Amino acid sequence: GVFDAEGSISKQRYSLRVYNKKRKMLQVVKNVLERAGIKPVHLLRDKRDIWVLHIYEKKNLRKFQQKFGFHHPSKRVLLLKKLKISLYSANS
Repeated sequence: GVFDAEGSISKQRYSLRVYNKKRKMLQVVKNVLERAGIKPVHLLRDKRDIWVLHIYEKKNLRKFQQKFGFHHPSKRVLLLKKLKISLYSANS
């Protein structure tokens, strides 16, 4: 998905980001996340003219993991570690 290909997880904060040049595409992703109860979600343009969608707070990252999650192995492991969820319990 979009987060697997273009997403990143902050190692210092409870923050997840996805980058794309197409604002409309990220606006659709933002709407889907908000309908799934994941807030606050912010859509901003960075200095390189790339749009960045941010998800903040541990409770929102937990909801993201439960409803969508990552399929990318290293991103999945990093998010699970950040949320202190074992790989075993995430698979069940």
